[in-house]
Amino acid sequence: MGEQVDIAEVTAAEFLQWMDEALFEAFPGGHFWLEHLVRVLAQAGPAYDPVWRLFAAASPGSPRWTALYAVDAGTRYGLFHATSPEAGASLLRWALDHEPPHKVLSPYTSMDRALEAGNLTKRVARDHRELLMSLAPGQLAVEPDWAYRLAGEQDIPRLIEYNRLYNEERRTHWTRDWRRAIAQRLVYVREREGTVSSCLIRGATLGARVSLGGTFTFPEYRGRGEATMLVANFCAEMALYGYHVCLLVDDDNLPALRVYGKVGFTPLGLFRTTYFR
Repeated sequence: MGEQVDIAEVTAAEFLQWMDEALFEAFPGGHFWLEHLVRVLAQAGPAYDPVWRLFAAASPGSPRWTALYAVDAGTRYGLFHATSPEAGASLLRWALDHEPPHKVLSPYTSMDRALEAGNLTKRVARDHRELLMSLAPGQLAVEPDWAYRLAGEQDIPRLIEYNRLYNEERRTHWTRDWRRAIAQRLVYVREREGTVSSCLIRGATLGARVSLGGTFTFPEYRGRGEATMLVANFCAEMALYGYHVCLLVDDDNLPALRVYGKVGFTPLGLFRTTYFR
């Protein structure tokens, strides 16, 4: 591994002051979701609920942080990015030993180089390759019908069912405080005959870009274009505010890839969700 790599727990403000600027290079480079988190934490300051912890590493002889690992202390969901494979490998090894994640989202190359440099591939249980896709205002290829709405508290039983089915089908584990997500106006749904047929969640916002995720159609409504129209409606709404929309989708999730391609999304990069032993 060469010289000693410095690793420290940092605040978001400290990291932004001393980071390697290339870590948060312009989209589609960098790590959109990690940058969003860091900037939200920095803006909130000490008042922010300390669920997230940030750990940074600097390359030997460099005053700049060249790797960052963020972990949710409750869910053990992690975010990772590094511009130095050596610093990334040292930070990742330290994280696996001292602040182990359940899973980690990172740009594909960044994680791949850190695993190789640190000889850590044997510690990977499984991973998912994910396409980074984007849609700019004016690129929507499906005419919206505006037949969608924000979820309300009356939808919580259906959202819990959505959460369970999504986890089963995609072999993942995530959950939401649905009351909080509804209050924040993050959950969008489409209905048929008064029953929620498809859902999606608005995610991170950074500059003129917003993400979406968790797109799902209940099995009994599949094949009817429900997800396509919900995504199209969401993107049309975001375009009214001037937002580009981005997302991550597993590269083996063919139904979702068909939906996003039909709506007009184009692939711009590759990410990876890695589960560790």
